[in-house]
Amino acid sequence: MPLMTQAQYARHRGCSAPTVKEARQIRIKPAVIPQEDGSFLIDSEIADGLWDAVKVRNSHKKSSPEPGVSIAPSTGPDQLPSDSELKSLIMGLPEDEIQASDVSMKRKLHYDAERARVGALRDRNEVVTEVDVRTRAAKLARQVRDLLLIIPSRNAARLSAMSNPEEVRALLEEEIENALKGLKQHA
Repeated sequence: MPLMTQAQYARHRGCSAPTVKEARQIRIKPAVIPQEDGSFLIDSEIADGLWDAVKVRNSHKKSSPEPGVSIAPSTGPDQLPSDSELKSLIMGLPEDEIQASDVSMKRKLHYDAERARVGALRDRNEVVTEVDVRTRAAKLARQVRDLLLIIPSRNAARLSAMSNPEEVRALLEEEIENALKGLKQHA
C-alpha cells in the first residue's frame, strides 16, 4: 500500500495535479486517507483500481467484453466498483497477483485497527509525534548552548586572575557541571 501525496500520485498516473484533485473528490475518494494535520495521502493501489474501474465501466458502455456479461455502473460516485467490474479489472492479471477478498479485508481491518490503536495512544499522551520530539530536542539544544556560552563571560575575571592550570580546570569543570545541573532543573 504505497501512500502518495497528490503531486506524487499525479506523476504516478502521468496526469496533472488538478486532474487528481478532481478525481480525489469522487473517482478515487475511498483511496484518500485524511491526516490529522488536514492534509491527505492517497493509497495508490486502491486509487489505481478505482481509476481503472471507471475506464472499464466507461468502455463497457460501448461494448461488453463477453456475451451475456453486463457491467452495471456503481450506484453512486462514492461506491466501490461492483464484483463484476472488479472481475473485469483482474481478468488480465496473473493468478498469483490476485488477492483473495478475505486477505484484502484482513489487511484493511488490520490497518484500521492499527490507526485506532495509535490514535488511542496519542489521546492518552502515551506517544509523542515526531514534530514534538524535534521541537523538544531543539529547545533542549538551545538551552545547552545558552548555558555553556554563559560560562566564559561569567568567569572571565576569575580565570584571568588564576595562574595554576589545575585551578582553571577545576573551575571550568565546576561551572560546566553547574550549567548541566541547571539544565536538569529546566527540563
